[in-house]
Amino acid sequence: LGLHGIAISFEDYKHRVYGGSFLPDVPTRCGWDKEETIDALIRKAGYRGLFDAEFKRAKLVGTRFSTAECSRTFREYQTENPDLSNRETSGENAPDDTDASFTEK
Repeated sequence: LGLHGIAISFEDYKHRVYGGSFLPDVPTRCGWDKEETIDALIRKAGYRGLFDAEFKRAKLVGTRFSTAECSRTFREYQTENPDLSNRETSGENAPDDTDASFTEK
């Protein structure tokens, strides 16, 4: 926990599909262990039914992923992506030039 992000997907007994993910820092920031993280992901996915260890073993498909964090102003982003610079970025809804952090997979 803390090094990689985690994503899960599963199908319930009625064949509805669910999925959820956490970035690497979420479980450690929340103080969760592995089991608490999985349980929180199941709930985040929208599943409201009962689940036990057998359900998790039989139904869950997990994927871990890495992330990188970087920061750009919107103007820097526009400069790096000129083909996007004129789409919905003018007028009263135009973003300002403040820093915007985002996470990149």
